[in-house]
Amino acid sequence: MNFKSIPYIQRCQELLDNAFARASKESPQKKVKTFSQILRKHLRKVSKGWPSLDNMPPFYYTLVDVVVGVGRLKKSLGAVNWALKTLDRLSRSYNAEIRRADRETAYRLRKEFYGRAASILKAVEDDLMFLGEARRKLQDMPEVEDTFTVVIAGLPNVGKSSILKALTGARPRVESYPFTTQQLLLGYFEHRYQRYQIVDTPGLLDRAIENRNPAEKQAVLALRYLANAVIYVFDPSSHCGYPIKDQLRVYQEVTKSFDVPVIVVVNKEDILGEEKGREFLRSNKLEGILCSATERRGIDELKNRVIEIKTSLEGERIPPPYSPE
Repeated sequence: MNFKSIPYIQRCQELLDNAFARASKESPQKKVKTFSQILRKHLRKVSKGWPSLDNMPPFYYTLVDVVVGVGRLKKSLGAVNWALKTLDRLSRSYNAEIRRADRETAYRLRKEFYGRAASILKAVEDDLMFLGEARRKLQDMPEVEDTFTVVIAGLPNVGKSSILKALTGARPRVESYPFTTQQLLLGYFEHRYQRYQIVDTPGLLDRAIENRNPAEKQAVLALRYLANAVIYVFDPSSHCGYPIKDQLRVYQEVTKSFDVPVIVVVNKEDILGEEKGREFLRSNKLEGILCSATERRGIDELKNRVIEIKTSLEGERIPPPYSPE
């Protein structure tokens, strides 16, 4: 979804000044026509330049609703359409009268039209300002690909970003994420011409639902539309600073929020040790993968698990296991 293509939106007075400046250079017979054309051309660009909300994927629809409000956005776009249609009707009427009028009457009609046109724009001034601010916010929205997507969840400092980097083999792409002050990190890997998108959301899925604000709750809803699978990262070594009970509580919240396969990863095996890692899984009745993101232990197994989930969900033949080139 490309929000960066939304056109610049002039404020009411800016648009009127531009229209007056252009019209002043025309002959008396063309002044109203030019003035009206400038206004209508910009309003039409504003109206047509937004992505269709009705055809927007659920993930982006929810993002837009959280960031600017879908209801307010529809209202303001509707107001711009009203202004466009009203100006169109008004300019046709006045141009027809001016063509039949004498010089003095035509001058009066032009002034009258300018006043009425300015009043129409003033009526939608707040809507133009809102749309301008909404454009600024939406242009910072993340661009995610329409491909198989895995969301990484877990408390802070458990190694989510390290897992992301190890899986994708490259420095993650950081995108602005308007739900919170945190950022969305995106990484990708490919296997047999298939592309896998890995998403890390620091600060978003790392607390119990009762501690989340409304925007964060909607963020989880949006990511649910995006996620085909979830990797939940545990750190039982205590180096992350959070007790196991907190990590387990957020794990339960994540499994409730996402109706998709969840891959349990026990990270920092190099610190914890294999025996303690397996004991953690047994004692909590979990099945998972032991990893050390920093040493890349367990990463190929994790990558294979992601590939298996994709192929099983899509009913494909499971490909040969991943192996580094």
